[in-house]
Amino acid sequence: MKSLVLELIWNKSKETKKPIYFIIDDTISEKTKPSSKAKNIIEKCSVHNSHLKGKTVYGHKILVSLLSCDRLILPYSIYIYDKNSMSKIELAENLVESLPKPENKGYILCDSWL
Repeated sequence: MKSLVLELIWNKSKETKKPIYFIIDDTISEKTKPSSKAKNIIEKCSVHNSHLKGKTVYGHKILVSLLSCDRLILPYSIYIYDKNSMSKIELAENLVESLPKPENKGYILCDSWL
């Protein structure tokens, strides 16, 4: 899917001469915390601080990215964040470094935390 998204966005940029935007953000996919009697735990779920709800919630921390050019906006990646493998910043850096250089301008859009 990534290669198709890259092709569509890069072709749109060539056609329109408009810049490409790489948009990245993290979110929480909240889950119901399993009871202590649950046979199987939910893999890679943990407690996260939800700024939206103003409290801690149980769920997956997800890092999502989109590519955009002109009015075309397509999903590029969705990763369940695992703090034991790499930081969110390292994951974001790897995603940015995996992109080919745009022919026109390119911008990265993210919140101040990243």
